[in-house]
Amino acid sequence: MRAPYLQVTWTDAATGASGHVVIDTLIGGLAAGGIRMRPGCTVAEVADLARAMTRKDAIACQEGSRHRPVGGAKGGSTSIRSIHVPPRASRAS
Repeated sequence: MRAPYLQVTWTDAATGASGHVVIDTLIGGLAAGGIRMRPGCTVAEVADLARAMTRKDAIACQEGSRHRPVGGAKGGSTSIRSIHVPPRASRAS
């Protein structure tokens, strides 16, 4: 298995939370993915997800489609405390 194009890991000094960014491949200078946020998220997990994004995009990009091919990337964080999802507003009947 080949190594990713770029792999970065950091730890937040204030909270101790760690994060990872993995770019599996660049195609035309572009890569796309998302963010995995869960306690215990590892760089190996993020690398596997970035590789899956590369494959997913290759499958989605068929000749003749308008889809522009891009490489795969993914971010991951062990901290979920910073996410605030406001409660849904109640709807009037």
